[in-house]
Amino acid sequence: MKNVLLFVIASLRLTAQDPSTVGQEQTFRVALKTITGVAQSMGVGIEIKRDASGRLNATLPGDLETEVQRTTSPPGGITIQIRNAEPPFLVLFPGQESVVTLKRTVGELDYASYLIGYRRSEKDGQTHENLFWRPFYRVQGKLRIPGCEVGLGVFDFNGDGVFDRLDHRQATTIGLDLDNDGRFFGAAEYRKAEEVIDVCGLPLQVADLDPAGRYIVFRTSALSVPQLNSPVPPFSVVTTTGALIRSSDFRRKVHILDFWASWCAPCVAKLVAMESIARDQLEELTIIGINVDGPERRKAAEELIREKSLSFPQVIRAQGEGDFLWKMFGSMPDVRLSIPLYVVIDGDGLIRYAANGGDELEDLKKAVQRALSRKAK
Repeated sequence: MKNVLLFVIASLRLTAQDPSTVGQEQTFRVALKTITGVAQSMGVGIEIKRDASGRLNATLPGDLETEVQRTTSPPGGITIQIRNAEPPFLVLFPGQESVVTLKRTVGELDYASYLIGYRRSEKDGQTHENLFWRPFYRVQGKLRIPGCEVGLGVFDFNGDGVFDRLDHRQATTIGLDLDNDGRFFGAAEYRKAEEVIDVCGLPLQVADLDPAGRYIVFRTSALSVPQLNSPVPPFSVVTTTGALIRSSDFRRKVHILDFWASWCAPCVAKLVAMESIARDQLEELTIIGINVDGPERRKAAEELIREKSLSFPQVIRAQGEGDFLWKMFGSMPDVRLSIPLYVVIDGDGLIRYAANGGDELEDLKKAVQRALSRKAK
C-alpha cells in the first residue's frame, strides 16, 4: 500500500513538468550581421562615485575604468578619460551626450561606438551623478519560417560588447519588424529573450544566442501564451504544502494568480493586501501565489511567507524566468515579464485581467468584483 501511495504522489508531481519539454521541436537559426550608426533607445546608467582618496570614477560596462574630473572653466561639467578610447578625453555638461569609439570586437566590428551622456540631479539634499551608456550598433537578420519572413534585431542592452543573459535578463533585447517597415518601433515590436514569442502563428523561445552576435536560434514551444477573455491554458503545479493545483478546476471559483518575487519591492509590499483580499472573499475567491525567484533566493521567499503569515497557497519552483508558468503568463501582451503581475480568472475559467493591479490594487479589486458579479449571475 505504501509503494502504491508513493507512486501516486510521484505521478501527481510529474504533471507540474514544463510542457515545453514535451513533443517534437522545430528550430530556426538566424544569421546576424552587425549594423552601425543606429543608437539604441535603451541603455544603462552608471553611478559616478568618489573613492577613498576623494577622486571621482565610474566603471563602464566591460570593466572599462573611467577617470572623472570636474571642469573649472566653465564650471558644472565633467572631464572623462576612458582608456583605449577615441577621443581619449570628453567634456560633458548635464544633459549632454557624445560619441566615443573603443577598440573592441563586436560581431564583425573591430571598433565599436557608444553614446555616453552625463546626468546630474538633486534629491533629498544630495547630488546624484550618473553616466548614461548605450551602444551605437545592433545585430540583425531575417527570421524565416515556412510561408513567413520577419526582420529581426538583437540588442546589446548594457553595451559591454557581448550579447548574453546580462542583457536580456534586464530588458527587451529582441526587435521584430512585424509591419515590415524596416525598423523596430513601438512596444508591440520589442520582446524579452525569455518570453514566449508569437511569430507567424508559432510560439517560439530563444534556444541559443551567440555571445558575439553572429547568430540566434529559436525553437518552437509547447507553451501557449494566454489571451484576455479566453480560457486559461491547461497547467498543473504543486504548492509548498504538496497540494495539486489544476487550471481545469478553476471554474468553481474566481481565482487570482499573484506572480511575485522576494526582490520585487512592490510585490512584497502588496502581499499583505492580497492576504486581506483572500480572507475577505474566502468563500468566493482563491488566490494562488506564484513565486518567480531563482534558486539563490528560495529561502528569502519562504521566509517572507512565514514573516507575513500568508495563508493563501504558494507555488515556489525556484526557476526564475525559466519557470514555465511565468513564461506563459509573463509573455501576455503588455506584460513583457514585468512584476507584480495579477491574473484574474472568472468562474467560467476565462482570463479577465492581467496587469500590475494599479494604485493600491484598485484596478485588481475592480476586476475581481466584475468577475464575482458574472459568477453570481
